Amino acid sequence: MRRFEYTEGTSNKFWEITVSADTVTTRWGRIDTDGQLKSKTFDTHAAAGKEADKQIQGKTKKGYVEVGSEPAQGMANKATLDEEMKAAVENYRDLLNQWSLLDDDEEHDQVLGPPCTAAELDEVAQKLGAKLPPSYAAFLALHNGWTSFEAGAEILSVQERNESWVDERIEIWDEQLGEFFDSFGFENVEEAWAFTDDKFLILLDRDGYDVVFLDTTTQRPDGEMDVVHFDMIDGEIDRYPNFVALLNGQAEVVKNIISEL
Repeated sequence: MRRFEYTEGTSNKFWEITVSADTVTTRWGRIDTDGQLKSKTFDTHAAAGKEADKQIQGKTKKGYVEVGSEPAQGMANKATLDEEMKAAVENYRDLLNQWSLLDDDEEHDQVLGPPCTAAELDEVAQKLGAKLPPSYAAFLALHNGWTSFEAGAEILSVQERNESWVDERIEIWDEQLGEFFDSFGFENVEEAWAFTDDKFLILLDRDGYDVVFLDTTTQRPDGEMDVVHFDMIDGEIDRYPNFVALLNGQAEVVKNIISEL
């Protein structure tokens, strides 16, 4: 739950917003009253997160200021985020195993890395050139990489970022991306999708064309950045407000696949 207040002149109002799974709940009214409550359900957790971000931006533009950001509150928020991340990781991992058992009669061949050390987290932040988004940092604090996260794609470990195959895949991506757009007669369009400095790679496919990156141009006051799932053929597949939403979004995809088996 995030709380915002507006106190100016005779105005003395509060506004709160909570995202739980695929539901956005808001409460508002005069400070020291219970206020009014409203909930709305969306198709996915990612869609709910996007709506919450949109409403928060609207309130801050009107002069509302977030409260409850003292150190104790910050620690409580971090604890909640850590719990959400752990639950999202376990849920997606278990769904991958269910899918593999139904499809191949064996568990999914995946490896979740050990927790990152403080030095490893600092190394990633230095490569990003900014403080790590809280949700991405929460994942790395649990697992330094995730192999077979999606088919042949994997969430990069700190060490893999320095391996030659990553640079080679990016070079191949940019080359084939140019050829792809040239084949359709587009000029300079590939520059929008090339691996420029505003795209911080999180996931890379060793053989295919799936990638996930942080869009550093979208950094928000809470430190989060959009997490973009992209494919060279299909373009932008989805855009999530944070790393937890990415995991929950992928979980929904796998759930749908399992339901059709």
